[in-house]
Amino acid sequence: MTGSTEGGEKARQAGAGARSYFGSIYRRCPCPAKVKTCPHSYYIRIRTGDGEWKRAAGNDPRTARAKLAEMQLRIEREGVLGIRETGKVTFPGFWPTMERLFQARLTGAGLRNAQGQYDIIAAHFGKRPLSAITTADVRDFLAGLRKPVAEGGRDSAPATLNRYMATLSSTFRAAVERSYAKGNPCEGIKRQRETARPVAFLPVEAIARILAACPGPYRAIAALAFECGARRGELLRLERRDCDLGRKTILIRTSKAGEDRLVPLSARAVEVLRGALAIPRTAAEPRVFPEVDGDHLSRHFGEWAEAAGYPGLRFHDTRHTAASWLAAAGTPTATIAAILGHRTLTMTLRYSRHAPEDAGARAMEAMGRARGQVPQERGAEKSGTHWGTHAATGTDDAAPFVVGEDAASPEGGEVCAVVGSGGFEPPEALAIRFTV
Repeated sequence: MTGSTEGGEKARQAGAGARSYFGSIYRRCPCPAKVKTCPHSYYIRIRTGDGEWKRAAGNDPRTARAKLAEMQLRIEREGVLGIRETGKVTFPGFWPTMERLFQARLTGAGLRNAQGQYDIIAAHFGKRPLSAITTADVRDFLAGLRKPVAEGGRDSAPATLNRYMATLSSTFRAAVERSYAKGNPCEGIKRQRETARPVAFLPVEAIARILAACPGPYRAIAALAFECGARRGELLRLERRDCDLGRKTILIRTSKAGEDRLVPLSARAVEVLRGALAIPRTAAEPRVFPEVDGDHLSRHFGEWAEAAGYPGLRFHDTRHTAASWLAAAGTPTATIAAILGHRTLTMTLRYSRHAPEDAGARAMEAMGRARGQVPQERGAEKSGTHWGTHAATGTDDAAPFVVGEDAASPEGGEVCAVVGSGGFEPPEALAIRFTV
């Protein structure tokens, strides 16, 4: 698209203390500038100290100039006289302000979700001024979201309704601050009580059956999701250049948290990616899964899982399953959070219920190995821990020791770390020989 400037107004001052602004008209079309009546749309652009606004202004340049003059008059009235036309500002008209506010505090999927919610809100209220919307109107809007899809609603869950409420409330707060509304009609409406959805933890057999039920290219992306726990959008945007099979990692660019992250891959994930990368692509297609439609995947994954004998699942449950398996393997919570891209450990703690019962004991043993020692109770015969005699002294002081993995004594025994009354001594200081 090309934008040809049809006219412009130089930056000027409308009076003492007024804000400066710049207004212009342009059109998005390939027509030459000499064409007077263009079938394509004209737009007006207004720049002030608060930011930039762009609005459609019809197909006639004369109409566009008239609208530009009207906007300039409104700016002068607001900036010089302090007058705001509170009775005329609508959700669509207030979008430029909210867009800047959203971009200042949201990133990634959070920003896209807020924009999508605002579009639905603006479509519902249409040209109704913000100042005319009441608490009853907001309740009616939320009730419509709760209706089943068959009745014209969206069948929204309590958590989704709360997100819409947050978007509505932030919009009205911003409008009140700018004198476009007299109050926030969301005040007094209680938030919906959110119930935690059970975290899916599918066994290996279930994963295999679900993948077998997934058609064509959807099987590969689902298999990768089960293995690495990445989000749907992250896998759909995954590019070939970000797959390093040698290091067994993929790079997720601009995740939901707004940051890049490196995700390790299992052996199975490497196999899946190797097959996907082997499919010939054109140079203009960087994505790994270009043939996968995200909306189709979300709508039908539950159907495929139900056909495999596991109803009530969503594609996001592949992420929960991967995280649950990581927890069951004894992976530290902080490591799981890093792999999943969670901002806080609170989000990851819900998977801790799947941690092995002896996770604490394993942690203590790991600490012991890091120190070169694994103290256990007397008589323990597990994990290579034994009770023996100090080779250096020939005495038995009931000191436990563990087989060292990197060194062996001249007599054929293995070098071990010793923990006695004197504390830990490294293998090079005191060698213990024993016969297994």
